[in-house]
Amino acid sequence: MILGIFYARFLPQEGIKIVHQKPPGVIVPEEGYENAQLLHFDAITDFVIPRQSFCNRYITGRDPSGNYRILGFPVCVHNEKYARNEFIFNFGIVISTDHDTAPYEPVIRRLATTFTEMEVQTQFLSQEGVADHVQRSIGGLLEIIREDLNNYNECMIPVDKSNTINMKLFPVQCDPPPVKPWHVPIAKIRFDEIVDDRWDLTMRKVIPLIDGVRDVRRIAVTADVSLELTKLALRHLLYYKTIMLVDMFFFNNIYAVTPMIRDFVNNVDNMQDECAA
Repeated sequence: MILGIFYARFLPQEGIKIVHQKPPGVIVPEEGYENAQLLHFDAITDFVIPRQSFCNRYITGRDPSGNYRILGFPVCVHNEKYARNEFIFNFGIVISTDHDTAPYEPVIRRLATTFTEMEVQTQFLSQEGVADHVQRSIGGLLEIIREDLNNYNECMIPVDKSNTINMKLFPVQCDPPPVKPWHVPIAKIRFDEIVDDRWDLTMRKVIPLIDGVRDVRRIAVTADVSLELTKLALRHLLYYKTIMLVDMFFFNNIYAVTPMIRDFVNNVDNMQDECAA
């Protein structure tokens, strides 16, 4: 979850300044939002607008408490029309250190790329608040971005006639465990409803043989596919959580139920209906 989002600039006369922050007061105190502050601005200044050697690249940093992480992509636009011949800004987000940063990196990069292009085209950032320059509020855009990404994991926001902010959060899955020849794959979805002729040929040979009885070695032999390709195909299915792997069943083994059998008896998440299907 995005706890905060901000837009910062380096002003020649004032130095580093948080121009917009959502929710209000998350970094710099605002009247009426004294209890909303998560970070102390002085402690994270080097991450908000760093030295120029760190500009135009993705950066991350933790606050001194270790509870929050700041993600940003500071940008420096060089042009003679700006004071000191440069315009430095950064759009950043604040998340908990418990959250994985990987899904948010593309969001930060897209924000930097989009607003850089808009600045080059129309001076969207540097002319904000200037008389006779009508444009959509940057603070309002940040609020919508934060709310949409937290609630829907995506956003599509028209900024003007030529620019739209399109972003989506893609969860990063952990690498699946190795597939062994003695594993027995069990389908968790109905593959016959989604598989079509466009799927990989090896997948189309392997999937019909996933019946909860055959082990990986038998599937490879029956499908006339090499064992390594069969294991690779099953790892792909395992990565997307469409199958699960169990050990082979032997009648001379001793099996016992675990306390989780209560979920089946109580039909938690319609488990009985799923098994009956």
